[in-house]
Amino acid sequence: MHLWTNNVEWVRSCLVTCLVVVWGVSKVGAAEARVYRGCCDASASVALNDELLAVASDEENVLRLYRRDVGGLPVATATALGGSGLNPGKSEIDLEGAARLDDLVFWIGSHSRNSDGKARPARHALLATRVVGTGAAARLVPTGMPYRGLVGRCRRTRSWRDSSCRARQSARGRLLGE
Repeated sequence: MHLWTNNVEWVRSCLVTCLVVVWGVSKVGAAEARVYRGCCDASASVALNDELLAVASDEENVLRLYRRDVGGLPVATATALGGSGLNPGKSEIDLEGAARLDDLVFWIGSHSRNSDGKARPARHALLATRVVGTGAAARLVPTGMPYRGLVGRCRRTRSWRDSSCRARQSARGRLLGE
């Protein structure tokens, strides 16, 4: 009987806790959902500041800047990635990631093959843009030229070539299509 009493008290305690949590969450409310339009397949993003968000798509070589607080259509775009030598519509970079370091934002292509297994050199790109301006007036300005030697550099490093690690070699083969 004592075991039953303890279990009933435990269940009652859990139910009360759940009700308090549910009541508290309903009073706080859920975060407001925002919809950012104009980009079909967003694959990378980075906050430029408290007001703007930069978004890349893996389907086109376009960077879109959105207001973080309201969503909607982009307030600006960078369509040619400037001096990067990459033209939208010509060769898809397949942008897949972004990282920010101070006023620089680095964008990386997928380094992958297409769906038919054919090599796509345009996807072997590491690009940099610089955040210029502040607040809602901030913009991305391409800087430098794309770095295309990442896979080759990895192949030449000792840890990449180390045959003592079978898992790494197996992953290397899948990554490089060997």
